[in-house]
Amino acid sequence: MTSESSKKKINDIKALGISYVLNPPFNSMQLRSVILDACDLRTRRAHKRINIPGTQVIAHLDHDDISGEIINISESGILCDFVGKDINSELINSTHISLVFPPSLDNTSIRNIFMQTAEGKCNGLERRNVP
Repeated sequence: MTSESSKKKINDIKALGISYVLNPPFNSMQLRSVILDACDLRTRRAHKRINIPGTQVIAHLDHDDISGEIINISESGILCDFVGKDINSELINSTHISLVFPPSLDNTSIRNIFMQTAEGKCNGLERRNVP
């Protein structure tokens, strides 16, 4: 933040390696925007994430399957959204998943993908419960 607002001063500031400049007065939305731009987490990710809307995931359990939706896929994992009140304990028993892509991709499926267990995750799946 700086009270300097002349174009020359702003260019001098940017020449010093400061990429984001905010001049008062500003509102909370302007401050939020600059913070989000400066801290863009997408640029810090190790792998690009893709989203294919309508792609489903099926976690195969011993005696049942649990369906969910894929939020995104990256080179290192899959973020899924499973609907249920308390399914975490059930997911721990799962060792394989299947993916079913939407009709726009001919409902192509990839079956029985082995899930590698990772600490803090549920057999390699990150999960969010929706009540």
